[in-house]
Amino acid sequence: HGAVVLVDTVSSMAGARFETDAWNIDFVVTGAQKALALPPGLGFAVAQEHILERARSNPRRGYYFDAVSFEKNLEKSQAPNTPAISLMYAAAVQMESILEEGIEARWARHQAMADRTYAWIDAMRGDGLELGILAPVGYRSPTVTCVTLPAGMDATDLCASLRAHGWVVAPGYGKTRHDMFRIGHMGDHTIDELNALLQMVEEVLKEMVVHSG
Repeated sequence: HGAVVLVDTVSSMAGARFETDAWNIDFVVTGAQKALALPPGLGFAVAQEHILERARSNPRRGYYFDAVSFEKNLEKSQAPNTPAISLMYAAAVQMESILEEGIEARWARHQAMADRTYAWIDAMRGDGLELGILAPVGYRSPTVTCVTLPAGMDATDLCASLRAHGWVVAPGYGKTRHDMFRIGHMGDHTIDELNALLQMVEEVLKEMVVHSG
């Protein structure tokens, strides 16, 4: 085996199609707090057998994230050190919920929410408000959409107004903080919940247009 294919799936695992074996992914790592809809604090990883063999041959592989140690303890249904027991119970409940929904249905629900968001953005543009989508077609995530605002609108003002109405939506990161906001349509959210949010965003945006005029 040459180069190792490592995939970080923080916001896509359980929200978008991902097939570790079929896609020949060597090592997958993800967090609990996104599409898995768990409290933050757990990390999940999958390593192919040849990755474990590679780790076993490295005497300086370290301790904190030693895949071999995790594998040995997994055989005994244990962790190398004290785990967050309450979060593991929460994960067990959530896995049952995901199995009940069905992973294909869960993927489809996330894509339906993404498509609904895209359609809403198109409708807003049709009404004269030039919203956009940061990611071009073919590179968009079914779990989160970064919505760009027209010049003169500040995403932090939008997010503050939404918070005052009981909705929490985050602006962009770093230099994009004032230019866009993020809609996370992932985890256990539904189309009905998303529609309620989009309606509130629309109302706040229209208020901002009136005040700026």
